[in-house]
Amino acid sequence: MKRSIFFPNYKKSILALSNSLLKKYNVKTFHPTLKSIDKKIKPYKNIILMIFDGMGINILNQHLKKEDFLRQHLFQEISSVFPPTTAAATTSIHSGLSPLEHGWIGWMQYFKEYDKVIELFRNTDFYTREKVVDTSAIGFDVLGYEEIYTKITHQNPDVHFTKIFPAWAPNGVSSLSQINERIINTLNQYEKNIILAYWTEPDHSIHHHGEKSPLANQLVQEINQSVESLFNQLPPNTVVLVTADHGIVDTEEIFLNDIEGFDECFKNPPSMEVRTSSFFIKEDKKEQFLSLFNKYFKDDFLLYTHDEYINSSLLGEGIAHQKIHDFVGDYVAVSCGKRALCYYTEKDKAISLTADHAGITKEEMLVPLIILEKK
Repeated sequence: MKRSIFFPNYKKSILALSNSLLKKYNVKTFHPTLKSIDKKIKPYKNIILMIFDGMGINILNQHLKKEDFLRQHLFQEISSVFPPTTAAATTSIHSGLSPLEHGWIGWMQYFKEYDKVIELFRNTDFYTREKVVDTSAIGFDVLGYEEIYTKITHQNPDVHFTKIFPAWAPNGVSSLSQINERIINTLNQYEKNIILAYWTEPDHSIHHHGEKSPLANQLVQEINQSVESLFNQLPPNTVVLVTADHGIVDTEEIFLNDIEGFDECFKNPPSMEVRTSSFFIKEDKKEQFLSLFNKYFKDDFLLYTHDEYINSSLLGEGIAHQKIHDFVGDYVAVSCGKRALCYYTEKDKAISLTADHAGITKEEMLVPLIILEKK
């Protein structure tokens, strides 16, 4: 089943939003800005960027009425980056770089140095769950970047930066109310601010319970109420930008191990994402892989060769990171339907999810840009 295919529009995207923040503070940009907001945010002393993981337009519209606060203040729909997944999307926001440039192109990427598929954020082998013991954080060690907030405060010493993350991060928070409290306290303490607040919901719960679940509805309603409460407490000369890294959709998981012939094609387990999967194929098994893939999945996926994927502009423009060619296999399958391609190395360690993202559907690619101005 095909959904609506939506290719990333980097000129109207979360990457462009990030570069607009650089422009607002007179810092050199890496890519075109989001022109619709450049003049709008320029006068404000305080900028608050709130990222709610997985709260794409599809999720917002399913769980909020038009008269609800966040939908009332929807400024425009913008594109995520590709693939629309947290590793690629939040890194583009924080760095101002395209996925092609920063190299964070999936949740789990194959590192030939370790011969492992490694989760970048967790520094663990995706398939065995074991820590990669000889490095503190391979994602940042190998794919490190300077955050835009560092550049902004270096160029503007009078601007104070505050990062608010969930409890798993240093000095993190454990609730939406704590996010609001931290924001208000910061605004009361410093004259000029750029504040980043990131929250893992509704993405985390939708993965397990589904996009239409009562829990998803409850979480989005809570976010809506919390942001409205925050807005009512803000001092003048403050603008809040509310967005998401990507959308998320209900999926049908297919385990490739269960289809005869696939397993013997792989040099190493699939990597990147279950809806944008990178395959390293044995040289003498490429015809077999293509035959099997076309037999089972040609209607649900766009299949790219290594060079086609890198040259497609899906990952954006710029100078490719030196590791990109290592991460992209012989073929990349991009979901344009409902299916997600899963794999297990040990049956009891297979993780089953109800919903996912990183495909090229409109529902995964489009996110809101909500603007709240306290003049």
